Amino acid sequence: MKWIILLAKIALTFLLAFSGTLLLTLLLALWFDPKASLIPLIFAQNAAFAIAACLAWRWFEKEPLERMGFFDPFPLRAFFRGTAAGVGLIGGVFLLLWLTPWMEVTGIRIDKASLSSILYAAAGFLVVATGEEIFTRGWLQTLLQKHLGAIGGMLTASLFFSALHLDNPHISNLSLINLFAAGVLLGAARLASGSLWLPIGLHFSWNWTQEIVSLPVSGLHMTKAPPVKAAETGPDWITGGPFGLEGGLGAFLVLVMGCWYFTRLYRKKNPQI
Repeated sequence: MKWIILLAKIALTFLLAFSGTLLLTLLLALWFDPKASLIPLIFAQNAAFAIAACLAWRWFEKEPLERMGFFDPFPLRAFFRGTAAGVGLIGGVFLLLWLTPWMEVTGIRIDKASLSSILYAAAGFLVVATGEEIFTRGWLQTLLQKHLGAIGGMLTASLFFSALHLDNPHISNLSLINLFAAGVLLGAARLASGSLWLPIGLHFSWNWTQEIVSLPVSGLHMTKAPPVKAAETGPDWITGGPFGLEGGLGAFLVLVMGCWYFTRLYRKKNPQI
């Protein structure tokens, strides 16, 4: 019976999130043209998912929101640690591929347009990272952890995380595996840090770094004038092709390393696990 109740909670929360997305999108469309900018749609979707997660936690679990991972004694420090980790991981993939014939930097521009582009992308990806982490790692992983344990909850939430990207352009079997691995990485970072601030920073900079070098982020582009113009010329299964770096083998290897590090850190803090 408890599993039926759990599934019902998850289904109702997803329904609330998608309904909220539709409602907020329609409301924002009255003031903003969705064709002119992706920000209103991004804000609507992630705000709806974050609100649905918080409401579901309070309604169904009747526990304080701090249990979802909002509390951290040093939130900004945790966020910037995550930001540094994200830049290091995905930036390392880019630099390694740049040393091969499979990645080329074809141009660099530093002007008002490129500055506006990276600030625009930063705002968008910060919203994405916050909304997705509150929903997936804050609500879903914490909820599942109560029933499946820390590792089981993390792995199951990661499956949901990868499934949320099924409609992304240029999705492939390898990119789905990488999305699952990214979910594990972020989930392990949530466990190791004890809060959402580090995985939010990691998620944000992982995406933003790819946009800065003009590569797709999960098959999508947010800006038209990135400061660095890069081109993938190698096989898609290595570089990720039109899905972006996180669709290739290079990213998979880095993701596995990151998962190992944060899982090891979590086990060190919790030797009884």
